[in-house]
Amino acid sequence: MGGVIRVPISAARAGKTNETFSVTLGSRERHNPYTAELAAIAHGLGYLQHKR
Repeated sequence: MGGVIRVPISAARAGKTNETFSVTLGSRERHNPYTAELAAIAHGLGYLQHKR
């Protein structure tokens, strides 16, 4: 799984416009299909905490 987080203009002026990430979760048989979505949300929220 991977993705991009868009950063607001105020942060873009500081030179940081995109944050990329990847997460390895394992086989589908061992995980709930929503696990990847929850991991992406958790990563995004954690990134926002560092911006303040």
